[in-house]
Amino acid sequence: MNERIYLKGIGRIATGELLRTNRLKRHLTRENLSEAIDEAGADSASANAIGNWEAGRSIPTLSHLVFLSEFYRCSLDELLVLDEPSSVDGA
Repeated sequence: MNERIYLKGIGRIATGELLRTNRLKRHLTRENLSEAIDEAGADSASANAIGNWEAGRSIPTLSHLVFLSEFYRCSLDELLVLDEPSSVDGA
């Protein structure tokens, strides 16, 4: 069984920008990255899904984030931007 794990508390827009920056640094298209994910045997991700990650409309699953950190040779910290915690009392 292939269970997907989704992460909360990730700043979608900022994380998407980091994902896009990492992809473009390597001169990859979304299609190239999608193929690399498929070839690695990771959960498949279409070019449209990658576009959604980069636009902040969705976030990659944990398994995709692990693949991307290995593929880009960086830590998860370098791919993720966490939302700022909001104050309970509004201070």
